[in-house]
Amino acid sequence: MKNLFQFLVVALFALILVGTTKVNAQNEVRILYQKMDANFKSLTSLKTGIRLEKWNAQLKDYDDRREGTALVVPIKNTRNANFRLDWTKGAQETLSVVNGKYRLYQPRLQQVIEGSSKDYKGGGNGSGNIFSLINSSAKDLKENFDAKWLGQEVVANVHSTYKLLLTPKKPVNYDHAEVWVNEEGMVVQIRVYEKNNDWTNILLFDIQRNADVKNQIALTPPKGTKVLKG
Repeated sequence: MKNLFQFLVVALFALILVGTTKVNAQNEVRILYQKMDANFKSLTSLKTGIRLEKWNAQLKDYDDRREGTALVVPIKNTRNANFRLDWTKGAQETLSVVNGKYRLYQPRLQQVIEGSSKDYKGGGNGSGNIFSLINSSAKDLKENFDAKWLGQEVVANVHSTYKLLLTPKKPVNYDHAEVWVNEEGMVVQIRVYEKNNDWTNILLFDIQRNADVKNQIALTPPKGTKVLKG
């Protein structure tokens, strides 16, 4: 499940920042990608609620449910981004990445782990592996996935979306993923299915494009917090 979650967060933000994979040459899909391109070109920052759910098919129950906020600021003329992820309901922790340096604050342990994003090894249920998006590109995504148009769907009784099925081209430890893109070209939900039918879902809500978040991404832990090198 850890690697699955890592893929999920990475894919979600990579789709927001760099586009997505090769798809069938349908008119609907071409229009959708025009919207996604326009969304990316006009996106200077993102502030959003984020909800995670992990479903255990064998137990027919959730293994993990959490909620929080995400802040993303693309770095101009690159595919990189500064970002912050705060889980506030369920397992609580905060991850901040600024100019290639990360801080992972774990309040339950009263510690913060910090270091270079390129050396980051994970943790926090894999949420930190959003770092991989920094090294992702549209070319990478096209090389690794096929996609199929699945039509329109309403998500969370809020989002009117277009749905795509993503199938890995190479052997991986999950089976497939689904993504939902709204009318404005923003990815608002992604779900990844394991080969045993377990799945992990991330939903974005209360999305604010181009919000003023630049001064909110850096993390300053409380005094007395133990500092560890990652």
